[in-house]
Amino acid sequence: MTDIVEKAKDFIGSAGINILYAVLVFLIGLAVIGILNKLVRKWIIKTRIDPMLHVFVLSVVRITLVVLLAVSCAGMIGVDVTSFITALGAAGLAVGLALQDSLTNLAGGVFIIVVKPFTINDYIEVGSVSGSVTQIGLVYTTLATADNRKILIPNADIAKSKIVNYTANPERRLELEFLVGYDADIEKAKRVVYQVVRENPLSRLEPEPIIRCGAHKDSAVVIVCKVWVETKDYWDLNFDLYEQVKAAFDREGIRIPYNQLDVHITEQRKTT
Repeated sequence: MTDIVEKAKDFIGSAGINILYAVLVFLIGLAVIGILNKLVRKWIIKTRIDPMLHVFVLSVVRITLVVLLAVSCAGMIGVDVTSFITALGAAGLAVGLALQDSLTNLAGGVFIIVVKPFTINDYIEVGSVSGSVTQIGLVYTTLATADNRKILIPNADIAKSKIVNYTANPERRLELEFLVGYDADIEKAKRVVYQVVRENPLSRLEPEPIIRCGAHKDSAVVIVCKVWVETKDYWDLNFDLYEQVKAAFDREGIRIPYNQLDVHITEQRKTT
């Protein structure tokens, strides 16, 4: 114990000034880092970097500067900086392996915020899940489904999945199919559908709607209707046209067929 005390006294006697300088440098360095952080914050605000990344960037800058300052101060008091950096690297590797999934989600979150495949309130489909985006975090993205369920999707899964954004563009093309019987006047049916589309205020007439015969099915002819609409009115126009075309077909005597089966009976005569 006496030897330990004597060695401590010798160390303090020989390195006391260096320790004092190191503490002083560390305190001044923290003040400088605070000033630099404020300058970086002002610079980030002026850039186009997403506001959600501001805290992340500032945290990375601050932690990096503090670690560099600590290493420099450790070198001032005689600590083997090489060994310290090696130990720090090993600790960082261990932490990285332990938090591998979280770091992958974090990288996915940064990808989403930077690339912006969607924003808040967009209606998206990711894999087998779809809903409106209510929150974009660095680890999870939150969706609200049509029946108001809350779904949290890891950002790593989003980054490696196919993303369908239904509301990214201001306009979408609505595609519907209407069935008419083989005995119907196809040209008349097309005119009726076109008239319904023209009279609906939600329909966009530029580009011109496409009303054509699309297929011949077992018991019906398919009239294909393709019309542009503002994205916010997509479902309203979808329901309107189904209702209004049915009413127009009824008025014009155009029959909408249903599946049917024709049975033919052949008489066979017995021979003796």
